Amino acid sequence: VDVRAFSHPEFGALIERYRPDAILTTYSFDPDTALVREGRKRNIPTLAMVKSWDNLTSKTRISVEPDRLLVWSPSMKREAMRYHFVPEHKIAVVGAPGFDEHFRSRDYGDRRDYMRHIGADPDAKLIVYSPGETFTLSDSANLRTIAGIVADEGLGVKSHVHIRKLPKVQSDYSNVQDELGITSER
Repeated sequence: VDVRAFSHPEFGALIERYRPDAILTTYSFDPDTALVREGRKRNIPTLAMVKSWDNLTSKTRISVEPDRLLVWSPSMKREAMRYHFVPEHKIAVVGAPGFDEHFRSRDYGDRRDYMRHIGADPDAKLIVYSPGETFTLSDSANLRTIAGIVADEGLGVKSHVHIRKLPKVQSDYSNVQDELGITSER
């Protein structure tokens, strides 16, 4: 119904102008469904990726089904079939291409230099905490619990807690950083 009932004039005009052989989106939900819709209207093969491990269980149903849905694992394939009613023959298990770059052979720099850069002891184990888009009371409680465990002398492992923010998040963690002796970066 979505394919027949709605249109996206800007995407339609781009497709008409460039006449692609196929359309690949890196997201299987809105707003990328509009691009899939316009491709399907023109009988252009469409492929849509599932961007994150939890998208098939945490998002609404895929509103415009692509010709091929690209998932990370057999488990995600089952979720696509069960929760989004995508036929098995339309699903391809391709791994998690967004992480391929992390497994290429390259120099990420010296770990000790990085630890110094973030203000941590170069010999400490690094504990990374990644809050969501907003810093919540539960994040604060979680960090206090983690910092308490790290500070426990019985743990026997020198560790440093570091907050890794999502790229677009502007949250200020200075109060919890100063209180707990942890660091953060975006």
